[in-house]
Amino acid sequence: MAHAQRRLASAATKLTTVPLSSLKKFPPKEALTASSSATFSPETWAALQPPPPSALSALSHRIGFGSVLQIPELEQACTHPSVLTLHAKRHPNQEPPPANGNLSNLGNALLGLFASEFVVASYPHLPTRVVKAAVSAYVGPNTCANVATEVGAAPLLRWCRTVRLGHPLPFFLPLGLNCSCLKPSTPLKPAVLHHDALSSIPRSLVALICQRRSLFSARQFAHQFFLSREVDLRKMLKFRDPKVALAETVAKFGRERPISRCASH
Repeated sequence: MAHAQRRLASAATKLTTVPLSSLKKFPPKEALTASSSATFSPETWAALQPPPPSALSALSHRIGFGSVLQIPELEQACTHPSVLTLHAKRHPNQEPPPANGNLSNLGNALLGLFASEFVVASYPHLPTRVVKAAVSAYVGPNTCANVATEVGAAPLLRWCRTVRLGHPLPFFLPLGLNCSCLKPSTPLKPAVLHHDALSSIPRSLVALICQRRSLFSARQFAHQFFLSREVDLRKMLKFRDPKVALAETVAKFGRERPISRCASH
């Protein structure tokens, strides 16, 4: 077996959510021909394989919207825009797959709205900086990536890693990955890491639920998977002068002035 074919077999075994029976052509002919086997990248080929419809359908049922979200929409929600460069390089004459860039932006705005409503309604007297920190804790990138992992969407992600200029490659970079797909970041185009790409899936799902069902359904989804988490706000409350902060707060809401007393032991 040629070296490229052995790498292809190794890469195929890592596609845990893409059974070989769902692939239209396996192995691809360019991996078998001597003229193109030297330039063929199994890792690039594996990154471009779409998730099987059965896995996407299972995802929609796990989040409770099996009868609402369609397979093409779910496939788009799991396709990060960073993979479009790989697709254009490998299939220059084909139409690129729909990516989740716009959906992710809309879902991010909706999640910020829902989290802000929840935090302000639950804790109406929090300082603005604490409200921002709480919103980030509830629906920030870390939480979005965790939600994607918990609902089983992580293996369905299609993306292409990019690295920061001057930074070494991450230690978890798959062995044998073709570094030609690693695009360096620029000041106008920051790096895309797996964590960043993964967080786009729950945001896109929120946008799809809002578009296909209603804003109320999207808010329910956010409360079920994001806002039901326990966030310790006490660690975010840090005051330089607690006495002055208390006096300003009671004056703002027209309450009686606090009176300082010495606590007896």
